[in-house]
Amino acid sequence: MASTTPSTSPRAEGRRGAAIDSQAAAGGVAPGLTERELDVLLALVCGRSNQEIAQDLGISAKTVGHHVQNVYRKADVHSRVAATRWAFEHDLVRTG
Repeated sequence: MASTTPSTSPRAEGRRGAAIDSQAAAGGVAPGLTERELDVLLALVCGRSNQEIAQDLGISAKTVGHHVQNVYRKADVHSRVAATRWAFEHDLVRTG
């Protein structure tokens, strides 16, 4: 998997290499995703487990699982790999 570079976006801080394109996200490139779903997606792109994402965001792993399922549904994908690819295809993450 390609590495990602940090962004200047405050939402990208604290994530190992996840770089959100804040202009793209603000411009509706991730249609229908909530900010929290986007946070979960970016952590997922970095290879974080649901438990690790939960600890990072201060929510339960079960809640993370719900967010992951919502991302899958909204992105019309069925796996973490497909969600990661979708994030790259929609310019939500940059390689560097």
